Amino acid sequence: MVFRIMAGAAILLTFVSGASAATFASWKEKNQTVREVYVSGLGEGMSWANVSANSDLGKSLYCLPPRLGLSGRNYISILEDYAERYKSAGSYDQEVALLLLSALQEMFPCKD
Repeated sequence: MVFRIMAGAAILLTFVSGASAATFASWKEKNQTVREVYVSGLGEGMSWANVSANSDLGKSLYCLPPRLGLSGRNYISILEDYAERYKSAGSYDQEVALLLLSALQEMFPCKD
C-alpha cells in the first residue's frame, strides 16, 4: 500500500514538474488532476507571497474579500476565464503562473 502511494506520488510529481514552466496551451493538455494540483500549488504560493508583500511592503498583489478562500477549482475557473478573454492577445502562449497572477489582480483589485 505504501509503495503504491509513493509510486503514484512519484508519477504525479513527474507530470507536475514537467509543467513547471507550462504555457496555458500546454497546461490545458494535461489531465484534470494534474492541472488542478499544479494550479492549486501556484495559487497557494501566490497567496503566501501576497501575505508577505502586505506584511513586508504594506502593499498586496491582489485583495481578496474578507473570509473568501479559493480552491483549486476556483483558481482553474479564474485562470481559464481570464485566458479566454485575452486569447487574441496571446494568453495561450503565456506561462500559467503569470496568467493566474494577472487574473487574480484583475478579479480582486486592491483599493488604494
